[in-house]
Amino acid sequence: MRRSSCLTLSAAFIILAGLGMLFALTLDRSAGPMNDVTAKAFLDSGRKALEAGDTGAIMSLFMPNARVLGTSTEQLSGAVQTAVHEMQGRPLAVDFSKLSVKQDGATAHLVFDIDLNENRKDAGIHYFTSHFNVTLERVESSPWLGLYRSQSWKINHLDADPPFEIPEQ
Repeated sequence: MRRSSCLTLSAAFIILAGLGMLFALTLDRSAGPMNDVTAKAFLDSGRKALEAGDTGAIMSLFMPNARVLGTSTEQLSGAVQTAVHEMQGRPLAVDFSKLSVKQDGATAHLVFDIDLNENRKDAGIHYFTSHFNVTLERVESSPWLGLYRSQSWKINHLDADPPFEIPEQ
């Protein structure tokens, strides 16, 4: 390769890297405060993931060491995958109500009611109504090979009333 080609490629790489770093610096990396609007958006992302049957997106809402309904996220992951497979794409509807939000530093507490239904053409099936108590933690991550740090809210603890169990996998 000629010297001028090497210089041109090197200059292009430097310009591309500089633009990439400028782009990364402009990204909003803060999770922001946990308030009613943020909590509704967080719950809405979970609702959309569940309705779409996206197990990866569902599990991304949880910290790796979270306690969910008395179990680990590992056990929850298997149960979610089994449930989504058994639903075979049937249309689920998740409704949240009576949302209460309280933030204390890097921890937030959400309390809400949830209804899980299946809406078929011939019938509406109500699976359950429950009262959830959720503890979220603000966590940092380093996407893009650690070029910058970002924050997000993740579920650290989830309990339900009435309680129900995650089946063994």
